Amino acid sequence: MNSDKVIKISTAVLSTFVIIYVICQMFRFGGSDYTIQTVYEQTVNETIPVEGIIFREEEVIPVGGNGIISCDYAVGEKVSTNVQLGSVYQNQAAIDEQRQLQNVEQTLETLQKIQQNGDASEIIKPEVLNNSISEYGERLISLRDTETLTKLSDIRTGLTETYAKRDLLMDSDVDYTETIQNLTNQRDSLKAGLGGASQAFYSTAAGYFVDHVDGQEQSLTEDYMQSMTAKQISDFVQSYEGYQADSTSVKIVKDHNWYYAVTVSEDQVKSLKAGNKATLQFPSQNESISVAVQSVDFDETSGLYKVVFLGDTINDFLLSTRVLSAEVLVNSYKGLKVPKEAIRFQDDEMGVYIQTMNKVYFRKLDVLYETDDFVVSKTYYGNTDGYLELYDDIIVRGKGLYDQKPV
Repeated sequence: MNSDKVIKISTAVLSTFVIIYVICQMFRFGGSDYTIQTVYEQTVNETIPVEGIIFREEEVIPVGGNGIISCDYAVGEKVSTNVQLGSVYQNQAAIDEQRQLQNVEQTLETLQKIQQNGDASEIIKPEVLNNSISEYGERLISLRDTETLTKLSDIRTGLTETYAKRDLLMDSDVDYTETIQNLTNQRDSLKAGLGGASQAFYSTAAGYFVDHVDGQEQSLTEDYMQSMTAKQISDFVQSYEGYQADSTSVKIVKDHNWYYAVTVSEDQVKSLKAGNKATLQFPSQNESISVAVQSVDFDETSGLYKVVFLGDTINDFLLSTRVLSAEVLVNSYKGLKVPKEAIRFQDDEMGVYIQTMNKVYFRKLDVLYETDDFVVSKTYYGNTDGYLELYDDIIVRGKGLYDQKPV
């Protein structure tokens, strides 16, 4: 027998043994008749999808004049009555010159303050200043990532002051007199050469600044919200053509409280009671917002319920929206997530079969929450009452199952 035949026979014999071994293992561990899944503890949120209208107490302030608007406040910043909110400039070059002047004035003011109070013995430790500089750097990165540039001036001023303090502490001979004189000359030169006149506009109310209007300020008032039915809210939402920002005027949101009016069905309203707390999650926002259920009213015409939520969170997103969708978090359940197809009944007891070693055992479920696809069962650890436990291997699909069946 030549060597090629020997190799072919050896290969065939080895292949046969491998096939036999795989088949034995399949029979040993239940074969393809069983589908096994390990259960883990999970948190499942019960939510209600809604869409509705934001109502706020708002005062519109016409900017007036022709040109380019430059606002002194960011959306959501708190302002008082009669403060300058911004100016209208003839062109972009005039805005750039004004901003350059503001930067010079801020730096000059900071260095003058440090120079006047520059006794090194009164300044904090170097490591504290270094930490402060690092924090400013982190804030700059955060602003870059979120594309929020309204706070750059504050960070710039803070860094200038902190660096000046550290330089003064490390070297008591540091003198900013020459720098202050140069900045003073630069300031005076910029003031003298400012191109074009500007027209300032001022706040007529105290509250939270918004650098535009959407045209709904006069119509979507709190009084109108109270009179609206569920059908009217639904009709408005369906006909809404999107947020139309208009920068020819600005506005002041006069109160930190706002209202979110939505419509829900009879099944959904069972989880919402007037006076209860609720949590809203908006799709574009990472953080949830706590609100109170202010009122729940039934509309016979549409068969829907009008639900009004009261919130007091202020941010640029909420101040710059009118109609939006959200998820209302009704409840959270933490337990073992079990697919519905794994559920069996033994003596009218709901449960599942698990595989442990070479046997099948029936384990009861303590159901906390149920959907069309799964249930959440209470988590048990090392119990002796026959309930499903964390990390049990449940049989999702299988035939001829019974308690203590050998596998």
